[in-house]
Amino acid sequence: MSMISSLFRRSRRQKVYSDLLQLDDHLLLDIGLTRGDVRQLMNGRAASPRAITHE
Repeated sequence: MSMISSLFRRSRRQKVYSDLLQLDDHLLLDIGLTRGDVRQLMNGRAASPRAITHE
């Protein structure tokens, strides 16, 4: 992976993280996430099972 590509991915990831944290707790729950899930995903950990299942 090139350096520019890596920087772009990091920038994009930070933007998504920031956008998700702007949502209130109710909106996050509507999409199956909690603030803790968002932080875990940003840190490279798996989200809780409810965040990745389709009902």
